[in-house]
Amino acid sequence: MPYYSYLSIVSPAIGLIIGVIYFKKIKLEPSALVIFSLLVISIICDLAGLYFANVYRNNIWVSNIYLLSELFLVSLFYKKNNTSHFWLYCLVLPSILYFLFFLIESGMSTYNRMYYPFNNFIFIFFSIRLFYFMFLREEEMYLEENSIFWFNLAFLVYFSGSFFTELVGNLGEYNRFFQNSFNILKNLLFVVGLWKVRTA
Repeated sequence: MPYYSYLSIVSPAIGLIIGVIYFKKIKLEPSALVIFSLLVISIICDLAGLYFANVYRNNIWVSNIYLLSELFLVSLFYKKNNTSHFWLYCLVLPSILYFLFFLIESGMSTYNRMYYPFNNFIFIFFSIRLFYFMFLREEEMYLEENSIFWFNLAFLVYFSGSFFTELVGNLGEYNRFFQNSFNILKNLLFVVGLWKVRTA
């Protein structure tokens, strides 16, 4: 396995360390708590995926569990940040139901290539929408001091990158490189957001 895959697997560790050290402050901020939970699930699923890929040669079911967890937690993040419930119910709920139906029909060890770009597009929409309302409200002069700004930026970068790599198709090692790079960048932006919660 290439070095950048290992970097991607351990990239949530810095955010987890900050989250554990400053947990008293982070647990008071609902969005930060969602991000911390996502980091915990991310590193557990990545390590489990690595183990099952090496031992049983099949870790797709771990990826599917992570995707369901990600769907729930990212939706919760946008729900907590005044995203319209109408759009959440219209886009995310059908998406979750479709994915669950697919898993029931095809099994946990089946990869649904068509679903990922659709899922990524939904969260690109929500991240752009949240940025639009943040700039519109102008509640803060310095947005970079707001942890929500960094969390949302992380989602925009990650889901845009994933959307691009899924659309481009099978580029072999390049696909894996880009996916891992966007994942590392997302987790580093989470670190900045968690650090802003610490100093708030």
